[in-house]
Amino acid sequence: MKLVEICQQHFPHLHILARARGRVEAHELLQAGVTQFSRETFSSALELGRKTLVTLGMHPHQAQRAQLHFRRLDMRMLRELIP
Repeated sequence: MKLVEICQQHFPHLHILARARGRVEAHELLQAGVTQFSRETFSSALELGRKTLVTLGMHPHQAQRAQLHFRRLDMRMLRELIP
């Protein structure tokens, strides 16, 4: 997070893209104004969840829609935590 602060201070027009280790770091990035980030394990966890739903008998298209819905819901919840 210190690097983000330094970049914002010295290069205010810089578009920052970052990697977050988890939900807490993603929240910190959002608080710092960084909107372009990727969580290290989130995408793989979503993919495993989708595969699990298909393995349990859910139609692949329906499982994909559930995966997308959860991704959007999670991001909305993260953004709502920002004061």
